[in-house]
Amino acid sequence: PDTKPEDWPEIRNKIKNRILTNWGTPCESYESRKNKFYEYERFNKNGLVHIKIRYHVAGDMWDKAIIVLPKGFDANKKYKGFVAVHGTNWEVGGIQMTDREFFPDRAYAYEMAMNGYVCIAPDHFGFGDTLKPPKEESQRIIFKGFFEKYPQSSIDSRQILGFIRALDVLDQLPYTEHKSYSAMGNSLGGKTTLYLAAMDERIKACVVSTGVSPFSTNVYRGLNRPRTSDAKPSLVAKTGKFPWEIQEIIALVAPRSILFLEPFNDDYNPYTSSSVTAFFLAEEVWKLLKKEVNFQFLIHGDGHNTTEPVRKYAYDWISRNY
Repeated sequence: PDTKPEDWPEIRNKIKNRILTNWGTPCESYESRKNKFYEYERFNKNGLVHIKIRYHVAGDMWDKAIIVLPKGFDANKKYKGFVAVHGTNWEVGGIQMTDREFFPDRAYAYEMAMNGYVCIAPDHFGFGDTLKPPKEESQRIIFKGFFEKYPQSSIDSRQILGFIRALDVLDQLPYTEHKSYSAMGNSLGGKTTLYLAAMDERIKACVVSTGVSPFSTNVYRGLNRPRTSDAKPSLVAKTGKFPWEIQEIIALVAPRSILFLEPFNDDYNPYTSSSVTAFFLAEEVWKLLKKEVNFQFLIHGDGHNTTEPVRKYAYDWISRNY
């Protein structure tokens, strides 16, 4: 209660450092920079231009993404940028975000391009067409190779770095409004959207769908997933607590705009009330900074999904807040 707005930067820095320590040593700084990228395919689909690119992340690592140009694209104009973050879809990767025919509830990049945004849909590290059958074994081999080179890092760290480098690409496109973007993701994509916004202030507005819940009440997203750094089982077993909780990384986004889409009937997160409690705890920072209007959550009954009415609400919210 006695915390003042001027106290927040120091508190924020301490929280961020604790999370970054848990994530391990990154393979390269999270700071934005000019990076190399190149186009390797271009095609038209559903009236929009799609550009497949490879972009440099760190060392000998390159990630892939699809850029979708807005309806009526004019190379002489400047457009707002949008990052579409895919979920756990294995070899599909970022293409899910562009394909309305096969993924009607996930085609965020296509739909936002129709709304006038330049959209980028990167592949998460360990997903996309780099995977070969059997997909689970292929992903384990990819992760194993990463840890052999960077044993003190984590998959969370590597995936976030890949998305930060995707923002670096947007910064270099001549037709985007640089250093100011929005983002949206569902499930794993929701988690990554939150983590990206927490670590990179170029994300000015983000929509986090079915992607976060307290580790202490959701074993599926905690101890059961040691390939990420959300939970280190030996540390949790020793101390009886997680190194950080979800409301803390949410708070790092303040006072920028954030919207949570959270179902009350999600098999991957049966304890909606715990998530809502975390939202209220984090919201205190927005209140402290007199920006509570920038914090919203929507509870729905559509399960682990984003139906058309929910997506429309999210897109309209982005247009109002970014």
